Amino acid sequence: MLANLNQKPSHGYELIKSIGQLTSGLYTPSPGVIYPTLTLLEDQQLIVAENTGNGRKSYSLTPEGNASGREHRCSGTDCTAPAGDQIFPPWFSVIR
Repeated sequence: MLANLNQKPSHGYELIKSIGQLTSGLYTPSPGVIYPTLTLLEDQQLIVAENTGNGRKSYSLTPEGNASGREHRCSGTDCTAPAGDQIFPPWFSVIR
């Protein structure tokens, strides 16, 4: 999610669509996954939400989130992470 927000501020629905496209439709997170994750990232001060009207929020990276995003870089489906971190579930490499 941080990699997506590094490209541009986004609404939750835009993040759902982006992750679905990243995984070629194999996994599209539900709002029940996305919004609690956004809340967690906001609590960790990695992202900030801005009300854009109609009850919608646009999420963007904080400086801390930008630094954390640099540690977990993604380009398409090729991602890197610090040792021991796993970006995709183990079965994902089998089906891509």
